[in-house]
Amino acid sequence: MAEDWEEQFDRIEAMLDSADAKHEGNIVNFLGVVTTHFKGRAIANAPIDTQALRDRMEASTPHRVGDTVQATVGTDVDYGLEIHEAQQPEGDTYGLGKKTREQPPTPEGSAGGGFLRRVSDYHVSDYNKLFVVMMAQGG
Repeated sequence: MAEDWEEQFDRIEAMLDSADAKHEGNIVNFLGVVTTHFKGRAIANAPIDTQALRDRMEASTPHRVGDTVQATVGTDVDYGLEIHEAQQPEGDTYGLGKKTREQPPTPEGSAGGGFLRRVSDYHVSDYNKLFVVMMAQGG
């Protein structure tokens, strides 16, 4: 049985935890690539009616916080996060505006509900493979 996304993220986290300082540059590069890609895919999957979610999607620069290197992707559009990410099921078109409903499907699904979660679910295996390749480059 294939790993679900939580198991794959746990495996990536374990690999990150075991990496020593000589790999930190590779980790920063990896997170930069992933956050840039993730942001683009989240924009493509976000509802579009007011354009606010898409316009205000941000990816942080990877940075050290204590013993970890972190990067985030998200938006400060609270309504969009609460309704379209947390509450609206994937594929549910109720309440979505005409512009969103008319968007062509993406590989991750149709624009709307779960626009961040679906990107994560769809790409985690690719990110895991990329991590292994990028870590091997600097070892």
